[in-house]
Amino acid sequence: MEPADHGATGAGGETSVSLTGVPETALITLYNRGTEARRPGGLIQDPLAAELITSIGYPFAERFGRPELSHVLRAVLFDREIRGFLHGQPRGTVVALGEGLETQLWRVDNGSVRWISVDLPEMIDLRRRLLPAHPRNELMACSALNAAWTSMAEPAAPVLVVAQGLLMYFTDADVDGFFEMVAARCPGAAVLFDTIPAWAATSTGHRQNRSYRMPPQPWGTGRRDLLRIPGRVRGVAGVRILPAVRGRGLGWGVCYPAATRIPGLRGLLPQTAIVTTSPPGP
Repeated sequence: MEPADHGATGAGGETSVSLTGVPETALITLYNRGTEARRPGGLIQDPLAAELITSIGYPFAERFGRPELSHVLRAVLFDREIRGFLHGQPRGTVVALGEGLETQLWRVDNGSVRWISVDLPEMIDLRRRLLPAHPRNELMACSALNAAWTSMAEPAAPVLVVAQGLLMYFTDADVDGFFEMVAARCPGAAVLFDTIPAWAATSTGHRQNRSYRMPPQPWGTGRRDLLRIPGRVRGVAGVRILPAVRGRGLGWGVCYPAATRIPGLRGLLPQTAIVTTSPPGP
């Protein structure tokens, strides 16, 4: 599988990439997935990500430090849920918001899914340069908060909206407005998304190491607040919180799964959930 046109290249034939702010976080998740995919017996099979982290001229390790599993486990969980959606709706539409350099389409493609990638213009341009062309992948350059992308989803087709690693960069009001927009414009759709806990929300961004500070993440929430979304957001019919995926080692393979089963602790952990919107009226 060969990437599409890589654009300008640097020394050694590497593609030069320069991103800042929220778009740069696409490189963190790519780095973690690609590194894990290169590991024998890794938790994710992602040959395209593994190739990209060697073909992109970017100092991943120097910038982000040692790779870690949280983004890998999130991707595995999202893959599982998307495959489940496509099992029941083989010709369904997946709208991937803020997709960055996620290579999920190539991991879950069932041969008939319609996949719409929505992101900021610089990221859509980067996807065109770095990722292979795909006959069922449509690209749209706009914010996830811009209702324009909803016009691409066919009203009669089953729709799964995917917001992986995205909503925490919005404000509380933005998040509620986002769900209300989806409910109004894509009735009957489901939204698959993840959160950070309320205690981790920050207006300055968490420092990962001396070289890198994350962008601000103002929206954090817990299980109780997630379960209240149907009561406060018009058009949302229900919400389901998904169980965590087991990782590797003492931390991610033992301690983290155990913590997700303890009521006093699981509310302090990141969550992945599916919001369903009310079906269209008669």
